[in-house]
Amino acid sequence: MPPHPQRPANFSWVIPHVLAGSAFPHTPGHFEFLKQQNIQHVVTLTEWAAPKEMAPPTMQLHHIVIEEFSAPTLEQIEEFVRLVDNARQNNERVLVHCYWGRGRTGTMLAAYLVKTEGRPPMQAVNHVRQQRPYSVETYEQEEAVIGYAEHLLRKQATSSSNDEPR
Repeated sequence: MPPHPQRPANFSWVIPHVLAGSAFPHTPGHFEFLKQQNIQHVVTLTEWAAPKEMAPPTMQLHHIVIEEFSAPTLEQIEEFVRLVDNARQNNERVLVHCYWGRGRTGTMLAAYLVKTEGRPPMQAVNHVRQQRPYSVETYEQEEAVIGYAEHLLRKQATSSSNDEPR
């Protein structure tokens, strides 16, 4: 008999039925809830990985290690964005979490909104904070979202200048 589904703390959809955030799922009931939400990818941002033995075989576990209260690097943000983009192309759902589902989780969620919805970085941060209070906890985490937005603008400027006829 499967465990009784139990919503992980701080669970919410930021992009409905595409991308969700939560605190660390650590019980069989949490993974049953995620399975019922049809989540196929769980991205863990803590120093330790999510328990593989609790995840159903249909669920892929990913691990991007970011120290608590720290910000992700540009490379880590890009890895996360690629992962979510690939999942979306296959109509698969993604959950991202850290320990409480606030700082590191909120930072990745805001960065993804910058990339996919073209939101200015602080607007993306504030949007995530409205949906998920206490998200993006530190100045360093805000700066990571801003830095990622600036990186995207530089990339866009470089690619459009390469497209111009000479």
